[in-house]
Amino acid sequence: MEWTVEVMQTATDKPLSIDSDFPGVIGSALHKYRGGRSND
Repeated sequence: MEWTVEVMQTATDKPLSIDSDFPGVIGSALHKYRGGRSND
C-alpha cells in the first residue's frame, strides 16, 4: 500500500481514497500520504 500511495501521488494532484479491512495497512498508507484537502 505504501508503494501504491507513492506512485499515485506522482500521477495526480487529486486526493487519494485509502481503504482496507486492516487498520495497520491504512496507517502505513497514511504515513506515506502527503495529504491535504481538495477545494473541489
